[in-house]
Parts: sequence; structure tokens; C-alpha cells
Amino acid sequence: MKRWFGWLAFCLVLPLCLASTSCANREDKGSSGKTPVLGGSVNGDVFVAENGLEYTLDASGESYCVSGIGACTETTPSIATSVNGLPVTAIGDYAFFGAEITHVSVPDGITSVGTRAFAQCDSVLSITLPDSVTSVGAEAFYKCTSLESLHLGEGLTAVESYAIAGCSALQSLRIPDSVVSVSPHAFDGSACVKLEGGVYYVDRWVVLCDVSTTEATLRADTVGIADLAFFACGHLQSLTLSESVRSIGTSAFDGCDSILETAGGVSYVSGWVVDCDPNVTEVVLQADTVGISRSAFADCKGLTSLTVNGTLSLGERAFYDFDKLESLTIGEGVTAIGDLAFASCDALLEVHIPSSVTSIGLAAFSGGSSLRALTVDDANPVYHSDGNCVIETASKTLIAGCNTSVIPADGSVTGIGACAFYVSMNLTEIDVPDSVEWIGQDAFYACVSLESITLGTGLKRIEDRAFLRCDALATVYYGAGELSWNQIEISEQDDGNAPLLNATRQDLADEQP
Repeated sequence: MKRWFGWLAFCLVLPLCLASTSCANREDKGSSGKTPVLGGSVNGDVFVAENGLEYTLDASGESYCVSGIGACTETTPSIATSVNGLPVTAIGDYAFFGAEITHVSVPDGITSVGTRAFAQCDSVLSITLPDSVTSVGAEAFYKCTSLESLHLGEGLTAVESYAIAGCSALQSLRIPDSVVSVSPHAFDGSACVKLEGGVYYVDRWVVLCDVSTTEATLRADTVGIADLAFFACGHLQSLTLSESVRSIGTSAFDGCDSILETAGGVSYVSGWVVDCDPNVTEVVLQADTVGISRSAFADCKGLTSLTVNGTLSLGERAFYDFDKLESLTIGEGVTAIGDLAFASCDALLEVHIPSSVTSIGLAAFSGGSSLRALTVDDANPVYHSDGNCVIETASKTLIAGCNTSVIPADGSVTGIGACAFYVSMNLTEIDVPDSVEWIGQDAFYACVSLESITLGTGLKRIEDRAFLRCDALATVYYGAGELSWNQIEISEQDDGNAPLLNATRQDLADEQP
């Protein structure tokens, strides 16, 4: 059986991924001298607000985290949006654990809620999270036995294990459309879990199956199936999925052999790929494939050839670190390619994107040490390719490059997007043409062989970490008598562009060596 808890993390963790919500190991940078929103005092590395809530400075020194209830006695605690002139962006692990509170409205700007942040708050009746919250930790609302209303914002992407378990008064819950995964036991013992037709639902998500069920037809509005939802439902002989399903979790059908259709080493349920023979080396998906469950191919890292047919989206990390994959065919009908979908596929030589693909995520083809060609079908309405660069046509943003990329100088590129050349390990030099005005976050992150770069005369902005870990960068050519180095706005946050700033600079107005 595959391990449900997912795949190995990227060896160079994507810097744009969510940071931990824990307030441990924070660094005290002292007061900025600005007036805090709520007033208060600094006690060591903790800022204590006037209402008693405690805030701790993040290790980056750029934001604060709510770290504890402290001496606060408010039953409806007021959470600051900023402290000492810096934003409050997280509610830390155990921040309100067991607190005697009744209502909580988390302010906009908070992006994460930590592990057990509100666990065992027996008297809390309502909690509202804004759309800015993208991450909620395990057991965040565990055993909030009086909780009657929980609003999850539209930014949330996952519901972790036991996050909303033991909420016996929570009769209903809306899971936002932004959620793409639900972990096992997320809602155990909560009143919002409803048995319908042999399966247990929370809102439009199937979270569990009655082990005695032999036949099941999912509701027409079903959008997701949680990790391990049908695990060990060995009596299940028939299952019909609705067309509305857009996400199936890890190992969702492990042990349900009777409902699996197997062809070419791949197991399907109603057109969804749910498993793969670990010994298979070549896979051609059926033409009627409609989706791939999370980690369906996790045990099939020996794949050397893959043809993706059907009408489907390729999710985040779908084929991450398939280091033996040499041949990839993305068929017409594929509509989206998620973040890191083919990242770190070291043997992959070339990628052709069909006309049907209208969405490509961050670093989708990054880290492939052998990747030498990126092309897009001429009929694609969103993207085009030139010089082994994938360009979003309307915005003129280069979204993906590779080791052999040459950025076109015809005006078709005005920006280099986030993670565009992320971990292009064999890229040694690059010319940024005069039409480019900005370089995005992590654009050249960990291009460890990059030795020189030429920056065109139109460049105005270089964003956070654009050249982080480009330790071989020795020379930066810039200007042409029209633009001075000081006119380029370069982010210095976390020393993320130090390799660029520390390189030898050569003005092109002088004779280039």
C-alpha cells in the first residue's frame, strides 16, 4: 500500500510555498520605533499587546505571529493587523489552545493558522477565517465542542488531519472551492459529517465510506474525495463517480480491487487514474481519462515513457522527481499543468505543450538537468514559445525556461515570471533584452551554473530571491549609457539577491570584455 501522507518534498523547497505557522525559534529584532496598532510593550522577544495577546517576531524579521493568549481575558479577542509597524501574518501553534473564548474573527492578512491553534477551546461558538488564510494546521480546531459556526476562506487549499475533528456542535460546514485535498480523520466526530448512500459527506466532499457498502453512487454535486476515503471498503462492488469530481486524494481506493479497471499497468475508477503497477516503464493513458488522483504514480518512479491522453488537469507534483522519464507526450485535451508537475525530471529532454493547455503552474518543468527544448503548439490561445521559452502571450510574461533558453528580443517579453528558470542547473549565461521591465520572485533561483547575465536597458525591478543560490554568478553586464545601475529597484529582502549584488558589474557603455 502506498503511504497516504504524500511524496517527498522538493530537494530545494519552493520558496513560494507556505512557511511553517510555528512561532518557535523566532528572532527578536527589537522595536522599529513605530507606534503599534494596539499599543503594548516588548518583553524579551515577545510583544505583549494592551489586551494581553502575545506576538512573536518571525525569523525573517518581516512579520509577526500571534504566539499566545497571554494575559488576554477578552472572550472575543481583538487580533492586531500589525505590530511595531510590521504585519501580523500568522496564528502560531497552540496560540489559543484551551482558551476561554467565544467568538473569533481572524483579520485579513493572516495567511496561516498553526497546529492546535484553537484546539480544545470548549466555549468558542464561532470562528471566521478570511480569504487570505491558505494554510490551517493539523488539529487546528480539534475538540471545539461548542463550535456552531466555522467559516473557511476561499484561499484555503487543504484540510489537514483532525483539523476539524471532535466538533460535536458543528452541524454544517462549507468547504471552499479552493480546497484541493482533505487528509484522513479531518472531521472525525464532528456533526457536519453526514451519511448518504453508503458514504460520508462533509459539504460536497466524500470523507469516508461505510465498510459494509457494496454499491455507491456519488451525489451529482460531489467535488472531492478525501485521502483514504474508501480504504479497506473491500465489499464495494460498484461505484459511480459524478462528472463534477475534480480531486481524488492519496490512496483513496486502496483495497477496493473489485471496482478497479486495469489497463497497461494503470488502474482506473470511472476514468480516474488511481494507481500504477510499480514495475511498469511505459504508460499510455486511455483516451477517456478524466483525472489523476494525488500520488497515483508515486510508486512508479521507473517510468521512462509517458503519454497523457484524455480531458484532464495535471496536478501539483503529478510527476515530480521521475528521474528516469525520457519521453513525454502531453495530448490534446489536457487543460492544465500544475506547480512542479514535471519538476526534477532529470532525464527529460524536451516538452511540447498542446493547444488545449491554458494554465501552467509555477516551476512546472524546473530542475530538469537535461531539458533542452520547450515548445508550444501554434494554435494555443494563451501561450506561445520562442527560443525554448514559454511565454504568456497577452501579458508578455516568460513563465518557463530551460538550460538552452534564449529570451526573444522582439518585444514579446516584458517580464520574467516567478520561478521561470527555477533550478535550471545547467544554465550558464542569459541575456535579458531591453524590452524586459521586471524579473519576478525566484526567477533564477538556484541556477547554480549561471556565471554571467546581461540586463537590458528597460529593466526597472528585480523582485525577492530572483537570484538566490546563484553562487557562481560572477559578472553582470548592464545599461548602455542610457540606464545606470542605481535606477534598477532590486529587492534585498533576506539577502535573496546577494549573488547579483556581489557580482562584478560591467556597464555596457564601456567596452564589454
